[in-house]
Amino acid sequence: MRGAAPLAIGRELAYIGVMIDDLVTRGVGEEPYRMFTSRAEHRLVLREGNADERLCALAEAVGLIDDARAGRIRIKHELIIAEIALLAQCGLAAELRRPEVGYADVRGRRPPERSPLPPAFEGEVECRIKYAGYIERQLREIARLRDLEDLRLPADLEYASLRALSSEVREKLTLVQPTTLGQAARIPGVTPAAISILAVHVRSAREHGAAVAETRRG
Repeated sequence: MRGAAPLAIGRELAYIGVMIDDLVTRGVGEEPYRMFTSRAEHRLVLREGNADERLCALAEAVGLIDDARAGRIRIKHELIIAEIALLAQCGLAAELRRPEVGYADVRGRRPPERSPLPPAFEGEVECRIKYAGYIERQLREIARLRDLEDLRLPADLEYASLRALSSEVREKLTLVQPTTLGQAARIPGVTPAAISILAVHVRSAREHGAAVAETRRG
């Protein structure tokens, strides 16, 4: 669509986001690029069972799905959340966390007055309960990294002038020209210390620019 904002799919949203970010940030080197799930640091979040839920809002916003399909996806999500809550109330969720126990083993002990869960959703309920702790940890990490992604780097930033950074880091940043602090952090060889220095520089420059603009207005 002409004039529309670019469609950005992050690493935490889909494997295609992982692939695009890898190609842009890390390059391919001498070997063909292969998309392995191990390349995704948040692969417990990028599950097949929640793909429709993850991408629903984005697909709806760009017109790839209609209201009816989006509604079905939301109903699925609500049923899964309600089932997890029910199993927790019944004390069945704790049993389901045992490796040898699956949803089929506790299905018959649900309150009989409750409607059965559609079979297609059982695997996702089981996965969310068994890996709840790991999934929550990854979601917290995604939220932390989102702060880095929100800090955009100026397109005209002269990395060569940042003498607090090593020459190797300055060279890599100049070559890749990352658009956000998060992308810069994923460049091989760019250390957490370098990211901290870069963040301080960008924020200081913004504060200085804002102060100058305020002075001129005054």
